[in-house]
Amino acid sequence: MDNGSIKKEKPGGILKTQNGGESNGTRLNANPAPTSSRFLVGAASPAELRTGIKLTGTTNTSAYKKVSYVDGGRAGESQGIRNIVPGGESRSNVSAEDVKNSGNAEYKKGNFAKALSLYDRAISLCPDQAAYRCNRAAALAGLNRVGEAVQESEMALKLDSSFSRAHQRLVSLLLRLGQTEQARKHLKGSGQQNETGDSQRITLIERRLTNCFEAKKLKDWNAVLRECDAAIVAGADYSLQVYVLKAESLLKLQRLDEADAALAAARRVEDASPRSTKVEFSNNLVVLLAQADMAQGRFEEAVAITERAARLDPQNFEVSSLLRKARTVSKARAAGNDFFKAAKFFEACAAYTEGLELDPANAILLCNRAASRSKLGQWEKTLEDCNAALQVQPKYMKALLRRAHSYAKLERWEDAARDYEAIRREHPGDVEVAQALFDVQVALKKSRGEEISRTHFGGGVEEVFRNDQFREAISCPGLSVVEFTTRWSDRCRQFSTFVEELCRRYPSVNFSKVDVDDSPYLAQLESISSVPTFKIFRNGVNVKELLGPSQQGLEQAVKQCGGV
Repeated sequence: MDNGSIKKEKPGGILKTQNGGESNGTRLNANPAPTSSRFLVGAASPAELRTGIKLTGTTNTSAYKKVSYVDGGRAGESQGIRNIVPGGESRSNVSAEDVKNSGNAEYKKGNFAKALSLYDRAISLCPDQAAYRCNRAAALAGLNRVGEAVQESEMALKLDSSFSRAHQRLVSLLLRLGQTEQARKHLKGSGQQNETGDSQRITLIERRLTNCFEAKKLKDWNAVLRECDAAIVAGADYSLQVYVLKAESLLKLQRLDEADAALAAARRVEDASPRSTKVEFSNNLVVLLAQADMAQGRFEEAVAITERAARLDPQNFEVSSLLRKARTVSKARAAGNDFFKAAKFFEACAAYTEGLELDPANAILLCNRAASRSKLGQWEKTLEDCNAALQVQPKYMKALLRRAHSYAKLERWEDAARDYEAIRREHPGDVEVAQALFDVQVALKKSRGEEISRTHFGGGVEEVFRNDQFREAISCPGLSVVEFTTRWSDRCRQFSTFVEELCRRYPSVNFSKVDVDDSPYLAQLESISSVPTFKIFRNGVNVKELLGPSQQGLEQAVKQCGGV
């Protein structure tokens, strides 16, 4: 080792110290390139020339200084003699540090994309600086590119295995991925104590994941869903296994729209996950995606995704079985639809039945077969299929509508009215449903022996002058709204215009109007003390009274009382 002084080459190859003393050091180059006027510190090995790392002249061999080889050649070239920047600091290192600092400033502002670009530039200038890699990981994490952030943190540790900040970064990232065992390992590497917040987060997420799998064993899908959501809130927001479990539980609970959303989130998480995580859970995700597609009637999509999965993993039995099932069910549905369009309803029933043999709980096929059976007048069998479909998907409106129609055909008026009312709540603007509900309500009253004189549907606001008219108006089937008003009030006139709009908006509701000046007897009989006053009746029974409400309040009351 040298004595710490910087050496220059004396002409002829003899090394000379700065204080003039000579040394028998090794000749750097007996025939230096004529274009070189400055020289490297000591002899550089091939590895040093590749990495640009050189001893700084101290007796501590672990202290390295980055140097830049510049002389018109490429950085790191070993050809000929290269130069160093006076003062022991390289030009590229100073430049890289400046760029890194600019990246830090952008990162603090939340401009992660700009920060990432600057960190990339700093790394290109100084590729072996662990801190730059760690900063790049932070920017990637800010952009939710978690898998890449993990890889970058691991690269930082390859450059400096004792770099505690890289260990800390990995703890945070691995917890987001739900990889608690790996996170615990890096927590030890970071030098933190067990009582730290990260340690507590590891324990919490670990417990949530354990609860998820225990609940799955018990087929307690509501508990699985709760624990998955709790794990995400605890910090495992990019855990592919958590989103796969959540989607599976929602599918089992027949909450199909929510399952679709969870699967979409799982695919986003998968794209941002490390490759090792993708391999472990991608097959499960494919199976769930295909199951969701089939449950929602997207049979072609189910076939396409399982075909891709089968090509990638032809030995996977679960994927292969699902592919056969998806193809058969898709073919059966397509054939049934073709027969139905051709009015070949027996053949359509047979085709849908073939698909149901492989997927007996498929609500789409059950509802399609119900449609075919209704065309054949097989109302009891239609009810069976609709009930089976609704058992699987309780909010399947098409199946509910077919069941309501079947109940009406079988003159089961109460059941039909209940189903039509449920559909009306979901689709308040559907005039056909409103008309069907009104017709069923009229039929129900007739079946009970009640006299029905007002059997019109929709129409305008009816003016009432006498008590017998009033009683007839409020005894109409369904909902009736009576407005007590007067011509001399501007507010009443504004409300009358709004009531006419409500009459068009809710055609199944009967609207009537009593002018208290024209019919003081009725106003007194109904104890009207102020105008406007509204009374809402259902099948002749007063269910709500509103004194001078807002327009929004009146409409809300109509909805709450069953106007939709």
